[in-house]
Amino acid sequence: VTLVGALTADMGETYLGQRAFDAVILDTPAEDAVDTIGRLRRDARFARVPVLVMSTDHRDLEPLFRAGAKDVLSGDLGKRQLSARLAAAIRLGRRRRLADRVLAESRVWLLQEAGRGGLPVEKYDRYLAGCRTLCDPRGLALSELHLMPRVETALLPVASLSGDMTGAILSIADATSREEDLVCAVRGLGPVAVLKGDQGASLLQHRISAILGQTTL
Repeated sequence: VTLVGALTADMGETYLGQRAFDAVILDTPAEDAVDTIGRLRRDARFARVPVLVMSTDHRDLEPLFRAGAKDVLSGDLGKRQLSARLAAAIRLGRRRRLADRVLAESRVWLLQEAGRGGLPVEKYDRYLAGCRTLCDPRGLALSELHLMPRVETALLPVASLSGDMTGAILSIADATSREEDLVCAVRGLGPVAVLKGDQGASLLQHRISAILGQTTL
């Protein structure tokens, strides 16, 4: 492991933008850590980097975890326990970076399939079956979301939304989805998203409808 130190949050974000890091450790007051975590989570480049925070006050736990901290480390941790918790965060960061690379490659293929009318239903059904097999032991239920919205807005005539919007919808969904989502077009179904759990489904649909309802496409 290579440890890179930064004296300020801005310096740390500059370093993060220059190379891929597996985890971030913050040794600042809790309020500053909450602000820094928020900035990282709002930036798509760093949104999934595990963040660990040093703190000796148990009252800091709730706001830090609510902000998105992966772990909170106290000053009295032994070397072996500290090593194990850092290793867990690094493994998570590496898995997520690997997932990002796989998704980047698969996204190209999915967009090509969208240009041909979408994935065949048979392939999509095989994905759903395989995904359910992996999710059931973890207590996760798949949530299938059909993304073509019904846009009703006084800001834009409905007629101007006619035509094939699949590409635009996929782009919006792809930008707002989480790493564990599948966003693709399926023949006969149109653009769909598959989420592991129902969290985020309503937010994703709302954001797509809001963007399409206020944008001339």
